[in-house]
Amino acid sequence: MCNNKSLSEIFKSGLDGYYYSIYNPEFSQNGKLPDIYKFLDSEYNAYRFIEFYSKHGGKDLLANCFEDIIPNHKFNGKHRHTVALYYLGYHLKNILEPYLNKLYDVFLNSHISESGDNNKWNFCYTWFLTCLFHDTASCLEKHENNKKIKDNEKKLGNLNNYISNLQHKVFKHKFSNINEEKTFYYDEKTLKQYYKLNKNLRNEYEHGILGGYTLFDKFIQMYNKAYDKYKEKNISENDSDVDSFILNELIYSKKIIDHFAMVAQTIMCHNIWTVTKGIDYIQRYEEAGLNKLIIGDGYEGKKINLKDKPLLFFLDLLDSIEPIKAFMDHDPHAVLENIFMDYNAEDKILTIKSNPKMFCIKDYYKWVMKILNMQNWMDITVTKSEEFGLNKLEIQFNNVSD
Repeated sequence: MCNNKSLSEIFKSGLDGYYYSIYNPEFSQNGKLPDIYKFLDSEYNAYRFIEFYSKHGGKDLLANCFEDIIPNHKFNGKHRHTVALYYLGYHLKNILEPYLNKLYDVFLNSHISESGDNNKWNFCYTWFLTCLFHDTASCLEKHENNKKIKDNEKKLGNLNNYISNLQHKVFKHKFSNINEEKTFYYDEKTLKQYYKLNKNLRNEYEHGILGGYTLFDKFIQMYNKAYDKYKEKNISENDSDVDSFILNELIYSKKIIDHFAMVAQTIMCHNIWTVTKGIDYIQRYEEAGLNKLIIGDGYEGKKINLKDKPLLFFLDLLDSIEPIKAFMDHDPHAVLENIFMDYNAEDKILTIKSNPKMFCIKDYYKWVMKILNMQNWMDITVTKSEEFGLNKLEIQFNNVSD
């Protein structure tokens, strides 16, 4: 059943715990989160939201990791989309949590159990890392008129060259629980081949792949820096290795690196385009050795499934339906007040409804068609209908039963 609350009403009700705005009086209103529109009226204000949360989570370096190439990225990019996506994720977290917990049981159990509140920690920390940093490298994609990016063509154009300059490689990380490297989605060879093909086809530096590699490297650098500061303050422990510690009221653990390796791989794969039709594209993918990204009879590609790939499924789903990105040129008030989303956990159906006021907004039907086409590459079934004058889309998640 739809709760008949618009996204505007839902977002205004605030986030359910974890990073909270009372840390900063400017962002706080009587101990409550400020109006969502404060962060959606400009890319800069949205960026300040991301930067603020990052700093208080000890991850400020991640929000600015491409500032040397794009110094004005805080005024551009997809920051409003990221903030709206963050709020939307909290509203729809029941889609992900049951499946995410099972993933943690295998790879991150020993770390998560230390938090004392598994469910809250699982979703909140994971969504914080995944959502706020998933588009960090998007500022690098459209580079034709940016001299500074062109000056870095040699570095960015060849992924092997780029990776060679990183201190810490995500695919070399060994997960604590299994004591071995783990590939959650596509293997590194596939990602490198895709990066090259994407540059040739679209003349873009694939931001998910660049972002995931870079974010993991920066995260380890931040962890090591915090570890060194901790050791300076605790000289008596200098001769022993410390698996976990507290610095500036933040908990650090070696197993958090496991957590971020999983998140980094998710970010790397969230913008990979699979193909299902089109002879030209299929042929180019075949020539590039990307049969794993071709979905259809005789090919290796598979649709993204919630049960098998929960975090990637959730990010891709919300990244595709989040309306602020779809209607960037329109007043966010008008958009969020006229769209309703709710999830029926029992039937595994996400319902999206739109008021007739949306029908005359530019790109509305393009957004609807994009959602309908998601069933070509995600393991879902999308149906379109009308209900009491509202345009209704129902997204059924397939093959998720135990």
